[in-house]
Amino acid sequence: CERLTRVALFVRMHKGKEILCVPTGPVVSGLFCRKEWPHLLPIIGVAETPFVRPDGTICQEPGYDEQTGYIYAPTCAFPPVSETPTQADAVEAYRQLEEVFVDFPFAPRQHRSVPIAAALTIVGRPAIAGSIPIILYNANTAGTGKSLATDAVAVLVSGRPMPRMNYSPHPDEQEKMLGGY
Repeated sequence: CERLTRVALFVRMHKGKEILCVPTGPVVSGLFCRKEWPHLLPIIGVAETPFVRPDGTICQEPGYDEQTGYIYAPTCAFPPVSETPTQADAVEAYRQLEEVFVDFPFAPRQHRSVPIAAALTIVGRPAIAGSIPIILYNANTAGTGKSLATDAVAVLVSGRPMPRMNYSPHPDEQEKMLGGY
């Protein structure tokens, strides 16, 4: 019953008005006993930017992507991605991504690739079977821009800043937090 009320609204009519209610016992039992849902498509995730499929093609059409089980629901307009990019296209794309992080004090300069890898991992997530790497930011002083760098990655892939969560010094709480992610 609890699961059903999380994914659907149940209403009953009372004096000509719809009133929210919980599903009845027969509805819950009937849905629980059913083992197959042939007309319901599995939803693996929702992507807000074009993404890479396992076969290397790019999903650029809004809506349900049958190959991946992702729903592509763009939050803004994106320029079309070439289905046949050249090496020069890749170099230019990297240069443009690197430009976003040019003012961050990465030392050595190659560390600027880490937030780019984070953004590309998110865009490539539907093409990756299994787990993806976690990316952490560390610095030897406060105020170097770790939060700003994560926000830049999030804005690149979703148009919004990164959600925040505090780090717990307790190992059991860390485990719960990471398990939730």
